[in-house]
Parts: sequence; C-alpha cells; structure tokens
Amino acid sequence: MNGARCTSDLIADLDEAGPKHRVVALAVAFENSSVLVFADDPDRLRFLNEAVEAGGYPAGLIAIDYDGRELVIMTNVFECDAAREEHYRAYLRRLAEEIAKRAEKIKNNE
Repeated sequence: MNGARCTSDLIADLDEAGPKHRVVALAVAFENSSVLVFADDPDRLRFLNEAVEAGGYPAGLIAIDYDGRELVIMTNVFECDAAREEHYRAYLRRLAEEIAKRAEKIKNNE
C-alpha cells in the first residue's frame, strides 16, 4: 500500500486528474513490470485493489495531453518517504519516456 492511503483515496486522486487531461493512469509498480489503471475505466478501483493485493505499489499518476502537434506527458509521484520518492520519480519518468516513444511511432505512422 502507498503509505497510509487506501486505494479509494488513490482512485479519488485519479478521478480528480482525469477530466483535466486526455489520458490519465495510475501506475502500479511491480519488481519487473507495471500495471496502469486508467481514469476512464469503470472497474478502476477493482483493478487497483487486485494489483495491490498481488504485491504492486501505487507509485503515482501519469497524465497525457496532445494538442494535435505536441505530446506532453506529466508525472506525479504519490507522497511517500524520501528514499522511495526518488525511486518512484525515476520509475514514472521511465514509464513516461516509454509511452512517449510508442506515441511518437503512432504519430509518425498517421
């Protein structure tokens, strides 16, 4: 679990960010993989609960905006202790970079 916050609180953060961006996902970190829980998924709380029960750590949010020309990806690490914060900041940055690379491939094939 993410500090003292319950999954419904994390989903509330996701829901708050959702309308402000084209795409928003809550990133759940595992040792060798990730799960993204998207703001527009009607089963988002269930998916988050399942990921946490399977050992995942809710790291933060990834928000994506696209104006037809430029792709902007933002990350927001959930509050945690200083040692974990830098780890999860780097983790979200790597995820954002991978998303940007894949989105650029799609954009170039349009």
